[in-house]
Amino acid sequence: MWDPIEQKIIDIIDSKKDEIIAFGDDIWHHAELGYKEVRTAGKYCEWMKKLGLENVDCVHMRAEDGGADKNLRESFDLCISRAVANLAVLSEYCLPFVRVGGTFISMKGPDVEEEVNEAKKAIKVLGGEIKAIKKMEIPETDIVHSLIFIEKVKPTPSKYPRKAGKAKKEPIM
Repeated sequence: MWDPIEQKIIDIIDSKKDEIIAFGDDIWHHAELGYKEVRTAGKYCEWMKKLGLENVDCVHMRAEDGGADKNLRESFDLCISRAVANLAVLSEYCLPFVRVGGTFISMKGPDVEEEVNEAKKAIKVLGGEIKAIKKMEIPETDIVHSLIFIEKVKPTPSKYPRKAGKAKKEPIM
């Protein structure tokens, strides 16, 4: 059974302060979870530290570098990400962080069918398997997001993630 207190969670997000604020609000209510965030902008890591959250580490590095780092690679139970890149590229950034048996959840817009189909090969190559796609409406709005749940079923091959920029220029498809 999933016990959130015993889980290691990583969030891969772009350098958007509003996303950090929203996620920070969630952390305040669930600080017991423990949390690590990989950021590309050092100033946001400093901002996160100033929030004074316990059990939160902010790592200033590119996701491609973090996914290859032996201290971070395949060491997280859950990886979450919101709208950083298309799903094939995002899977290359995120799945290397997830341990076998763990889950990667990608939040996307309402229409994801084509993007999911284009990313299936990448997800499989990287050791993942799509388990579910769930639509979610933001309360008191008409905004709908899709949550794509990808289970890590086998280790990611050591050649992934590739060097910075390569996944975006030449996605696995």
